[in-house]
Amino acid sequence: MLIGHEKATTTRMLAKALHTLGYSCPMRCVRMSKNVPISDLAICHLRTDRKHGWHWIVKDGIRIYDGVVNESLGKRGEENWPPHWRITSFLPITKNNC
Repeated sequence: MLIGHEKATTTRMLAKALHTLGYSCPMRCVRMSKNVPISDLAICHLRTDRKHGWHWIVKDGIRIYDGVVNESLGKRGEENWPPHWRITSFLPITKNNC
């Protein structure tokens, strides 16, 4: 298991796991305030009203996968989120050619 614990998962942990799986990504997220569009494939930091106040989701094209709020790997668009939920930053991902 690449990431397996009950504590918060950091960006660095996600980046290292992605590198192990053959993906490229920076070690730090890009903030939404930078006015950079979210890449087609990204792991996004979502601010919520949940216990810890945030969690990670995956964006793949026009689909958003949110295994905590919806069914495991279910599709959930931003239009279905409560109004105060928002993506605050993202980790752009590219697949390495192997």
